[in-house]
Amino acid sequence: KKAKKEKKKSAPVESGKESDEPSEKPSETLERVTASLKTLSIDEVSMIENAVEKVRRSIASEEPSNEDLVKQVLNLQVSSNLRKIDSIAIFFFAAVADQPPTSLTKYMEGLALLAQSEEQQFEVLSCLEESVARAEDETKRATSLKIVPLVVKALYDEDVV
Repeated sequence: KKAKKEKKKSAPVESGKESDEPSEKPSETLERVTASLKTLSIDEVSMIENAVEKVRRSIASEEPSNEDLVKQVLNLQVSSNLRKIDSIAIFFFAAVADQPPTSLTKYMEGLALLAQSEEQQFEVLSCLEESVARAEDETKRATSLKIVPLVVKALYDEDVV
């Protein structure tokens, strides 16, 4: 880390000149951003799935408050050594995905507590998309697709996104 910091310090500083050519083509920017994204390992996916199951069991047995559920999710995320943004996936798949329409808003407040930044809100929408893509058969996929508008409405109504 120190070597990287020193390299940055010793790098020549760009003068304020602007050239006629763009500094980077859009395709180069996309490649750079894509390369910087972290791909989850199989172990990390497994840890997220285990955390989701623990939270689901907790919801089924205790019906915790939004605050208690957020604390539990954050504790599982930290103890599993996952990224902070993974707490959103844990919460979403445990408390929102696969819920009947009548229960969609029950834990939206907790999801809103976790999704404060724009990046985190995009993660919520990504989880919604993934919940449809994960559907195991056509019947479940059709059901998921029918619920998506209700979930999106709940997300907006509860100021999650």
